[in-house]
Amino acid sequence: MEHSQMEHPPMAHPYRHRNYEQMEYKKDVAVLIKNRRHEYYPEHGSENFDDVRSPNGLIDREKTCPFLLRLFYKLDGEYNDVEDVKLCKKSGVQSNELQIYGWLDITMREIVTLVKDFYQESRKRDAHWVFKVYSNEKKKLTFLSRVHSTKYNYREDNKTLLSLDYDIGDILLLSIMFEGQAA
Repeated sequence: MEHSQMEHPPMAHPYRHRNYEQMEYKKDVAVLIKNRRHEYYPEHGSENFDDVRSPNGLIDREKTCPFLLRLFYKLDGEYNDVEDVKLCKKSGVQSNELQIYGWLDITMREIVTLVKDFYQESRKRDAHWVFKVYSNEKKKLTFLSRVHSTKYNYREDNKTLLSLDYDIGDILLLSIMFEGQAA
């Protein structure tokens, strides 16, 4: 068969979208008729992280943008009530606030390591870290995890924010306590 006689498939219209089966054009207005299969997947703002996970189940940090994790820490005491959370929205970053860029698969142990790099007092051997989360939407304080400095607990230390139902935008509260105060 000669090159000039080869049949070419008809070209798709340049405005054809993958979620639409049919397009009708009336004068200058394109009317889109959506297909009945409802296969629309939002491109942005999706809560579904299956597309960005690597084969081992973790979030692919090369393809996923990190989010800002606001962490407030308290020394020698535990966050027990919502009133303990003093958030200054006007003054910017507080002295007891750390801002960390991270992913939802960050573990509690990784967060502790980042805090220890920044805050020297938390490096003591008898330190215990109690994580809680404060949700602005729910106005509620929830326990997340307890990490010990000398005792490695695989179940607690390797919990991720995603496994703990952390919502992006919630505030992480870290109580750094020492042997005499830890419960």
